[in-house]
Amino acid sequence: MSEQSRAVLAFDIGGTSFRSALFQNGELSLERKVSSPSFTSVPGAEATDLAEMLLKEIVGVIADVSESVPSLSLIGVSVPGPTDNKGCLLCAPPLWGDAQLNYPLAARIKEESGIEAILFNDLYGSTLWYARNPNYAEGSELFCLFTISTGVGCKIIEPNSGLFVAESNPFAGEVGHMVIDPAPNALLCDCGGRGHLSSYISGRGVASTVRERTRYRGSDEEVLKQWISALDEGGNAERQLIDEMALKFAQALQFLIVVVGIDRVVLVGGLALALGERLILPTLTKLKQLGILGMEDEAIKNLICLGTGGDKPALEGTALYALERANRSRGV
Repeated sequence: MSEQSRAVLAFDIGGTSFRSALFQNGELSLERKVSSPSFTSVPGAEATDLAEMLLKEIVGVIADVSESVPSLSLIGVSVPGPTDNKGCLLCAPPLWGDAQLNYPLAARIKEESGIEAILFNDLYGSTLWYARNPNYAEGSELFCLFTISTGVGCKIIEPNSGLFVAESNPFAGEVGHMVIDPAPNALLCDCGGRGHLSSYISGRGVASTVRERTRYRGSDEEVLKQWISALDEGGNAERQLIDEMALKFAQALQFLIVVVGIDRVVLVGGLALALGERLILPTLTKLKQLGILGMEDEAIKNLICLGTGGDKPALEGTALYALERANRSRGV
């Protein structure tokens, strides 16, 4: 059976939304999207209960799809947190806050469904999809996919070889938990730490700051929409916050460029896509002000581009990466 013809059920579990789709013969079908069970969507629930709710949702979708697709033989699950080589989700701040569960999600899925499941961080699949797309990766030697959504993270890949940087390290790319403000009263992160990048530029972090500084109220999504609308109208407070975001983002990128050597950044995630050039342009300005050893202004100008909207990169990429991992495990 070829890679393209094998039926793979892909799950992209985010801090806000839970998506799934069947991938076969290069096409996605049977797409679904529901809210993720998290400490914000189910207030007061224990992390262990949230993990079981997640498992129940996944197994329910598998059962439904299996009825119409009896050839289903592989489950790919991308999650918003680090995973180990045993298929355990070590932690997931956007879902479980500061809990450290080491939850054996892959094993539990196989136990409940009888189908092989491969678990990995949610950026591996998307990064692979973008790295295989010449519109985004052509000319890059070390490509970085950077997400700003409910949480913040990145993955780095060599497009020519398809090799990820530090793929065996579960915490590689968890840049959202890089300390960007060491002050003892710095903003609190979902993981329980303070001063982390995610606290300052993630959708959840920015929504919290907007509530503190303005009269905007509602869900995170509603608050962010109000803030972006006011930003477009030229509000000074809104402009100040986007400048603060841009500086924190630029500091993280400067570190990745100087230490790792990335030469292309594709920006994805709900908040990043909503802001677009409103965030990219001030970030590039901050990068030029900070300076990057060996990188001219023209190269900085072309460093960042915006990814595409929709669920295709995450879902298709999840399926492709799951197939790649399954082939590796069989020595193919």
